[in-house]
Amino acid sequence: MTDESVFKKYLDSKKQKNYWIERVKNQFAVSVERFVDFRMLKKKDLAERMDVSRPYITKILRGDANLTLETIGRLAYALDAEVTINLSPKESQIKPWLYAIEGKSRPATKVGAVNTSNQKNSFPANEHWGSQVRNY
Repeated sequence: MTDESVFKKYLDSKKQKNYWIERVKNQFAVSVERFVDFRMLKKKDLAERMDVSRPYITKILRGDANLTLETIGRLAYALDAEVTINLSPKESQIKPWLYAIEGKSRPATKVGAVNTSNQKNSFPANEHWGSQVRNY
């Protein structure tokens, strides 16, 4: 299998709904794991703080748990953390080399720039657009 065919399979997988579902679950699991390490907690300690079983904590850390917002809130409370949920356009997460490979030109937008176009629902194409960007 060539690098090109592997890359094509990767791009094709990103078109599937399951890719995006698993990505969110894994990103959250990694975030929780990092916070558990930061707080120097053991799975047992976190389970006690949340009043759940240790195997359930393992399931969360593997990204296998289908968490509700309530459980996420309980998890954040147990870790003395805040939860921030942000949605961003998929294109803002594409690396510049993906644009080159797909033959697209990447718009030149500086990080933190505010989109001043009159187009409703348009997003700046940078890696770190945040709450400072408003398009109303």
